[in-house]
Amino acid sequence: MRAWTIARKGPFQEVLIQHSSLAAPPPPTNHELLIKIAYTSINHADLSSVDLLPSFLIPQNSILGIDLSGTIVAVGPEVSKQDSKNPYPAFKVGDKVFGHNSVANILKGWGTLAEYVNVDARTAKLRVVPKGLSMAEAGGLGVAGFTAAEAVDRLKIRGGERVLVNGVSGGCGTVLVQALKGLGVKQVVGICSGKNEELVKGLGTDKVLLYSLSHLFGF
Repeated sequence: MRAWTIARKGPFQEVLIQHSSLAAPPPPTNHELLIKIAYTSINHADLSSVDLLPSFLIPQNSILGIDLSGTIVAVGPEVSKQDSKNPYPAFKVGDKVFGHNSVANILKGWGTLAEYVNVDARTAKLRVVPKGLSMAEAGGLGVAGFTAAEAVDRLKIRGGERVLVNGVSGGCGTVLVQALKGLGVKQVVGICSGKNEELVKGLGTDKVLLYSLSHLFGF
């Protein structure tokens, strides 16, 4: 299969190596899902992992990548056995899914910058792509989208609230502000730098608080 790998630490763009004939993952076992990747996206966690991992922990031909959208092409024998110990959805072959890889997979070098990836349905965060969302759009959600969704769940939004979003121009913030407006929040107040003010207003932020020194101190 084709994949992008790293073999050492360094700037992300400089350490990536493109391969065209790496071995594909083996058939899934237990709770694993074999996914044919449609789209993946690079986020801050991907960039940081190259700097944070000690060189001796980077496997040969280590594949990076957290976010994904793709199609399930095989499932392990335990996936269909739904019970209280298996809280993930009942995935099946042919399901189009999106979400993000697990930390365990990243440490093993089994990332999503490849044509195929095996993930454990218990530790990866995956959902079936909803109707109306393209695979390209779904591939850009991943960590940011799931974090924003968890924030909405914890806020218990019912509509009519005023919500402050710190870091509204970040990956999670840009998803969150759109979700909040879609849920009927009365006003979203966002905190970001001046260079991103127009961006977040375009996404639905009603009021922007700028944190640059010139705005904080009036010069």
